[in-house]
Amino acid sequence: MNFQESPVNGSVFRALLFFMAVGMAMTAPSSTAQTLIPYKRVVDAENFHLKSVNGKRFRFSSLKDKVVLLNFWATWCPPCKKEMPSMERLYKEFKLSGFEVVAVALDKSSPATVKEFIKEMGVSFIALHDPDGITSNLYSVSGVPYSYLVTRESKIAFRVAGGIDWDDESVKSIVKDLLLEKK
Repeated sequence: MNFQESPVNGSVFRALLFFMAVGMAMTAPSSTAQTLIPYKRVVDAENFHLKSVNGKRFRFSSLKDKVVLLNFWATWCPPCKKEMPSMERLYKEFKLSGFEVVAVALDKSSPATVKEFIKEMGVSFIALHDPDGITSNLYSVSGVPYSYLVTRESKIAFRVAGGIDWDDESVKSIVKDLLLEKK
């Protein structure tokens, strides 16, 4: 009997193909739209109340008059983890100009797990935990990472489904333009 005729070898081969496909899918960026997509219509950013990973109550409306990057993510999501350092650099570059980053973890895991992840990532922006998915329903989030850029008037201006390099000059240019817009 040769290799092709063996039922065991065929099963092993199919299993190997399956695991290779799963591995490739897991390491591929999820829906990697590498650019921000402008919102075609004027949409108000929904207000919400959540607790931060530090246990403090947070109201999205408290960021009125600021340009906000609203990011939905999860601790188990490789593209989310990959984009966080560039998100932190973007935040540090523009925070004194009225820019905020709000990262909402959609994990079902404990607040302590999310808090530890944020600590390990070394980010200083606002990190919230929404295990019930209240905000993802408000914002029609279909997967993670998913991000919105919100104007000073609390209007959604841009979105991106999937991971993005927040260090990209085109992204920085959009943020600068939004920061320069007067209310």
